[in-house]
This record gives sequence, structure tokens and C-alpha cells, in this order.
Amino acid sequence: FHDPARCTLRRCAMAEASTAAFLVPVVVQDAPQYGEGHRGVFAAARIPRGTQIWTMTDMVEMVHHSEVRQRLQAMTREDAAVFVRQSCVMPENLERLFVNPRDAGRFINHSSP
Repeated sequence: FHDPARCTLRRCAMAEASTAAFLVPVVVQDAPQYGEGHRGVFAAARIPRGTQIWTMTDMVEMVHHSEVRQRLQAMTREDAAVFVRQSCVMPENLERLFVNPRDAGRFINHSSP
């Protein structure tokens, strides 16, 4: 279990997340259906089909693949798991890992119809 009080990540995943990059009204809430400590982004109003909901901002950190191992080794196992869970690779830039530690966009994988 990830304990935010003991987290050594510079920007803990459990901390409040900015919704500034969202182009529609959203709220960040616990998503217990995915396990303890997981959060999700939920629409605060109806979103018409095809609406862009989020945009990339400078809150997303781009880590070159050559730096990832060193970054992970400097973290506790729990913090490394959070770091990886908040990350993705974009098809247009396979050289970098996109890490989203401050923006609530990192929670958008949790959705339901």
C-alpha cells in the first residue's frame, strides 16, 4: 500500500492533482473499484461525443529512456511503482517516457460508461 505520508516522490501521486489541462469540467475522486489508494477522473457534466477532454501541458515530464533506470533505482519500490503507473510511452516519441506526476490526466485510465 502506498503511504503518502512516507512518500519520497517529489510530487506524490496521492497529492492533489491539477485539473487545469482538462478542457471539460471534471472531478478527481477515489476509485476503490481499482484498489485502495487508486483515484479516477470523472466528468462533472455531460461531455458530447468527440469532445477533446484533455491537452498536454508542461506538467507532463518527458524522461529520456536512458535516464529511466537511474530514476527508478533512486526510489523506493513503492514510489517506483507509482512513477511507472503514472507514465506512458507515446507512439510519436518512443525515446521518452511521459510522466504525469502533477496533472490529474494521469488518472484518466479509470473510466466507466
